[in-house]
Amino acid sequence: MQQVLLLTKNILSEEKLQKSLQTLNYEVFSTASFLELSKYTQVNEHFLEYFQFVILSKTICNEEILEVLPLLKRHKLTILRSFEVDPSEQERTFLENGGIKHWLVDSSPSELLREKLQQAFLADTYPTSEGSTVEADTSSPFQRQKVEYKLSNTIKHLSKQETEFFKIIFTSPSQPVTREELCERLWGDKTTNSHLSTLSSLSKRIEQKFNKNGFTGSIIKTQWGDGYTLSNEFADQVAGIRRSPEVVGHLFNIA
Repeated sequence: MQQVLLLTKNILSEEKLQKSLQTLNYEVFSTASFLELSKYTQVNEHFLEYFQFVILSKTICNEEILEVLPLLKRHKLTILRSFEVDPSEQERTFLENGGIKHWLVDSSPSELLREKLQQAFLADTYPTSEGSTVEADTSSPFQRQKVEYKLSNTIKHLSKQETEFFKIIFTSPSQPVTREELCERLWGDKTTNSHLSTLSSLSKRIEQKFNKNGFTGSIIKTQWGDGYTLSNEFADQVAGIRRSPEVVGHLFNIA
């Protein structure tokens, strides 16, 4: 479950938005006191580390947003501005100048809110502009959670056979998994030219899908004569996740 901090001037005005987010399984904390406290530096910044999203309500004026933005930007938060209707060109320019890349219409259907939040979250965590890379710093538990979320979303796009192949590689120690072992576990059969060709195709398709979903570089490395393993770059990104049996079990729905 992900956490949303909803900053507002009137909690009652956020009831519909809060209910929609909770229906989507977000944990929402709505506050009307945060803005006032932040003016007098009475906010414990560790409090912000609990959240992945901050939504700036339509009840907050632009001047107040500019006052609170420096505080919010010191933390790895996905910031969204809410509106009653689609923002005007002037409003979008204000957001852009303030470095706020995302907005939503709080009366939107739940499925649209879900997509808005997911797209914003992934865009911030895995920027796709030229020269940018996937964030590799997973020292923070919240950063690990972001990587886990993106990894989970990518695995959902794999076929059943691709998922099984990737799971074997992902859950194996650092040494490569041999082709013989892969053939036995995937098909219960000995190594054949047909199986070897399929293994190569599976590896390529998996890498294409990970790259399409925001992971850059090599994902699975082929070590001729030894087998398959995760690339060093990708293994570094997911190291913390691989050490957690609970998280791995959740990713692959292991009973």
